Amino acid sequence: MNVDSVQAESEEVVCFNEGKFEGFRVSPDGMHMAISIERRLLVLPFDLQILSSVTSTFELQGSEDLCLDYADVAVKGARWSADGQSLAIVYQSVVNQRLGDTIRIIEADMQRCQAVDPLIMDEFPAKRFVPEGYERYPVLPFYNWDGNRQFLFNSLKRNVGYGELYLYDISTNMLDKINPVDGVCCYGTAAFSPDGTHILLVFQDERRGADSETELYYIPVDQIDSDVEFVPVRLPLQFFPDLRESIQLALRPASP
Repeated sequence: MNVDSVQAESEEVVCFNEGKFEGFRVSPDGMHMAISIERRLLVLPFDLQILSSVTSTFELQGSEDLCLDYADVAVKGARWSADGQSLAIVYQSVVNQRLGDTIRIIEADMQRCQAVDPLIMDEFPAKRFVPEGYERYPVLPFYNWDGNRQFLFNSLKRNVGYGELYLYDISTNMLDKINPVDGVCCYGTAAFSPDGTHILLVFQDERRGADSETELYYIPVDQIDSDVEFVPVRLPLQFFPDLRESIQLALRPASP
């Protein structure tokens, strides 16, 4: 869908037969696409003609243009680094004797592709830290990467996908529970702005219980630890009527 057109209309690109088509991401330079399907990660050149000619994982795997077929773990989704050379995947495995989520950063050789195995650069929470509530519910409902050093992710506490909000720096392995709105829970999706200076996030005030509303906040990163009282983005009343709905955020560079 071209959102800049006067009458934006959606166009079907591909239809897969498999039930687990969980992620599709185009690299920042627009050269490659990362497809999370049937719990594996497939990386190919971003070519709409390739997509329009396939209907299954098997056909994608058989493409002569396939760059990466990563099935070392059960992949649920992926995010690209800013330089398009690394991917942060979220995968499912056994954590504390139950199925749980882990984020793994892999570095791939986009020139030699399948001739070189991806390198594992980091993995968390793993043995690095334990987010609040993770031992009981080892689930990471949402995560976002600024493409360089910092990750945002939230734990699971209420309403399917809302919990404590964390900021993790892979260069220092430092984790901070930030909860920027009055220091309280709970947060759903949170995403960095394209320049990494702000965070757009979804918030529900657990202090209000069933009377809480879903709100959006756009917060400068350098003010997270300050005493600034953040104000939500003005939206029509009950703009998000379902407290349990999964809200996905997409940000792009501002147009002049």
